Amino acid sequence: MITFEQARVIVQDQLSAEWPAEADFTTAPWGYESDDHYLVVCGPYARIFGARNSADLEWEEPVLDAPLICVVKETGVVEELEHGQSVFTPVGAQNPDEE
Repeated sequence: MITFEQARVIVQDQLSAEWPAEADFTTAPWGYESDDHYLVVCGPYARIFGARNSADLEWEEPVLDAPLICVVKETGVVEELEHGQSVFTPVGAQNPDEE
């Protein structure tokens, strides 16, 4: 069984190459979990944390119908789930029990 932090690293390693360098792909220190998956909040830095400068504005808009990027807890495999396929609860930096 992997941890949420390991899931973040897996997503960063596997998906960052799909984005141009100027998008500054990142994973948020917060996310969600179900019994079987970690949902990793990820994408361009500006989409996760907000624009730092005018160049970031290109990447700030959310993609509302994007699949959920999830990692299987048991295997570490990245999967894309559709909204509503699973019930998730908060995990990571937003959860005071994790700190």
